[in-house]
Amino acid sequence: RSMADASKTHTKGQLVGNQNAGIEAIMGLLSGMAYGLVNPLVGHPFNLVQTRMQADAAYKGTGAIATAKSIMKAEGFRGFWRGLVPPLMGSTAYRGVLFAGYSAAFAACQDTALAKPVPGSGGLAPAVLVGAVTAASCRTAVETPLELIKVRRMLGQPWMTGNTVASLFSLKQVRELYKGSSATLARSTGMLVTFFTLLDYTTRFFPVAIATPIVGPFIKGGLCTTIGW
Repeated sequence: RSMADASKTHTKGQLVGNQNAGIEAIMGLLSGMAYGLVNPLVGHPFNLVQTRMQADAAYKGTGAIATAKSIMKAEGFRGFWRGLVPPLMGSTAYRGVLFAGYSAAFAACQDTALAKPVPGSGGLAPAVLVGAVTAASCRTAVETPLELIKVRRMLGQPWMTGNTVASLFSLKQVRELYKGSSATLARSTGMLVTFFTLLDYTTRFFPVAIATPIVGPFIKGGLCTTIGW
């Protein structure tokens, strides 16, 4: 397949669909939510051990296995799932809006100058980058407060600035929940621009491999995701 032919096909059709921006957003939302639901169910125990090692003084200098044994001894098996609900909800939400944001933004760029490949880029269109930045912004808006709540609960620390329901909607509480949002946005932007760019290239230049069961998902969900992260 020639480079000229490959440059005509982008991530859109191969990622979630090939419709207008609204349909693309819905399809991206549903597929992202499905992925987001499974991720924390599998990874939460490992994330908890990592968080304890990084942020809890009681585990300073201990290894992962020693930390896991300590958690099991002190809190039992259920201890590995402490704080699961916020990341479960958050992962489902922010991965859903992530793919919805990308799909909608990418589709909206069609029939505009942003859909035209940049000369010398191997066929990469600015629409891919616009979609990736949109995805990063959507993810940051949802992920930041839920990650803060998750970490505080893991460490047994309070996350509310007041004691009433009304305080949850105060400006002080919002500021507290969005601490670290600039760092989260910078990380997500770098990660997702890399991920969607690699996904675009692999989809266009290795269509047979991407369409192959097991191999294709491994390349997209394994290699592209790992390099992006």
